[in-house]
Amino acid sequence: MNAFKTLTFLVAFIAVHHSGGQNLVPNWDFETYSPCPIGPSEITNANPWSTPDTATPDYYNVCYTPFPPPPFPPIGPSMDVPSNIQGWQQARSGVGYAGIISAENTFGLNLDYREYLQIQLTSPLITGQEYCVNFYWSLANNSPHYVEEIGIYFSINQVNLLQSTTLPFIPQLEQTGTPLNDTASWVSFQQSYIAAGGEQYIIIGNFKDPANTTLGNTGVTCNIQTGGCFAYYFIEDVCVSPDSVCCSTPCSIILTTNTTNSSCNGSCDGSATANTSGGTTPYSYQWDVNAASQSTQTATGLCAGTYSVTITDGSNCTDTVTVTITQPSLLGITTSFNPVSCNGASDGFATALANGGASPYQYIWSNGQLTSTATGLAAGTLTITVTDNNNCSSTGTVTITEPAALGPSITSTDENCGASDGTAVVTLSGGISPFTYLWSNGQTTSTASALTAGTYFVTITDADGCTATSGIVINGIGGPALSIASTDITCYGAADGAAMVTASGANPPYSYTWDDNLAQTNDTAVGLIAGTYMVTVTDIAGCSSIISTSIAEPPQITLILTNFPASCFNVNDGSATVIVTGGMAPYSYNWSPGVGTSATLTSLNTGTYTVTVTDSGGCVDSAQVVITSPAELIITGLSGNMISCADSNDGNATAT
Repeated sequence: MNAFKTLTFLVAFIAVHHSGGQNLVPNWDFETYSPCPIGPSEITNANPWSTPDTATPDYYNVCYTPFPPPPFPPIGPSMDVPSNIQGWQQARSGVGYAGIISAENTFGLNLDYREYLQIQLTSPLITGQEYCVNFYWSLANNSPHYVEEIGIYFSINQVNLLQSTTLPFIPQLEQTGTPLNDTASWVSFQQSYIAAGGEQYIIIGNFKDPANTTLGNTGVTCNIQTGGCFAYYFIEDVCVSPDSVCCSTPCSIILTTNTTNSSCNGSCDGSATANTSGGTTPYSYQWDVNAASQSTQTATGLCAGTYSVTITDGSNCTDTVTVTITQPSLLGITTSFNPVSCNGASDGFATALANGGASPYQYIWSNGQLTSTATGLAAGTLTITVTDNNNCSSTGTVTITEPAALGPSITSTDENCGASDGTAVVTLSGGISPFTYLWSNGQTTSTASALTAGTYFVTITDADGCTATSGIVINGIGGPALSIASTDITCYGAADGAAMVTASGANPPYSYTWDDNLAQTNDTAVGLIAGTYMVTVTDIAGCSSIISTSIAEPPQITLILTNFPASCFNVNDGSATVIVTGGMAPYSYNWSPGVGTSATLTSLNTGTYTVTVTDSGGCVDSAQVVITSPAELIITGLSGNMISCADSNDGNATAT
């Protein structure tokens, strides 16, 4: 057994019971065993199967019990049937099968490791006798590779070599050149063999060395937990028979069926299952075209109708059975309704009655009500869904009607300049006469009169008690509508502001009265200083309106001057700086005398300097600064004494 298999590699071989041709292979279906497998490399449990070398195949059986038993986690991989470490494969017959490695490609290296099955026949082969040789193989689901070579070697003596590599024999029967890559089915290897005479043992496996083995990839990733990088095969139903019919089974298929009918009228969710016994496994199923030619034991998605299925067993025996899928009667809905009493009300109701299908029924309306009758309904269309006891559903609609809306329309005349002469007249559409009226000011006729400016409502009631309410605004025709615009003062303290009023509506022409000092009477007041101004505009009917506006002025320009005097008499190193607040930045500067145009003037001698500052609005202010210096230093006289002796330093001098 390969080291990787010691961890996780399993193969299952399943044998099918045959009756018919004589089979010289004992325990050909791997059903005789002792004891049950508990791990890999236990083919000898299926006595008398053995191996011709030191590489040991695996044995799988449904009697597999993990070791140690539950609840403890198993030490080794699963050797169960049908699900095991190599994937999933149902036994072709019975409950056991075997598995072999036919090639190894670990780490990308095509290594020479092989496993073989060996067994002694029940009697030696007879010289010149033609034998039918047959077994079944299936590639394991978890196998990363497959090969194109498998064969049988007949020998007189038992082989027992101390190696795990390719056997040094040329098989008498071999299949090559076709990928052995079927993981879903059991595939038959069947050939005829004319005996040389005396052969007592057969060996099954791949007799090609790595250089002559065609290795293919299945797309499964190599995984040491599922067996490593091998081509792994299940072997089943080994037969060597002197008969012309190779280990056949008589046709004895027994068929029963069970069906699930369509749940709803018109639905296609029925199913039918063909239950097969007898004959020879595996069975294949072919449903007719009405069932979309499905090829599974259970046909699904069936509508009501009659269907037939043909079953073929492993011996090519066939049988056909017919099934019928039924459906319940059509689920229907009858609806009725009562209209809404007044337009806009919610007192209508609707009723739905279900028929057909399978009672009891459940009702659900699109507004969420869950009874057969929906109440408190406004005008409109509702959807009703009825679900029967089979969960079939049917949908209907019902439209709730309502009478025409009681539609009042009001015309009015406005109040003139506070004279209480406004009127409102209501006219109607819809509803049923006679009508009654009630205005919010208490009047009870269709016309309300002597109205002042304001909002009025009228409620109308028709002969059925349906009501409608409408409102109207009575405007007071007063003074003209006004708007005003103003121009602010250019500089602080100036009197160049202006304001202009625009009038519209009422009864032109208009007269104007401003409240400024001059009591100006035009639509535009000029020469205004900062402040708030009101203008009264009166139309020809004497109705007036008042509007006001404010004239703003920029803040006053303030200049703060700082200076540094000249350091010495007649030295030009004094300076002056002006700091500006108010006005509107940015500012421009002009010094005199001098040519400075910045806030600071430097290199100044003693004297008076004037700075003129102009803001962005053209407003101007100026200020002066005086630059001083120390008094002039004057020497008025010199006196001194001579040194007493040559080279002495006792002389002196004095300046005053």
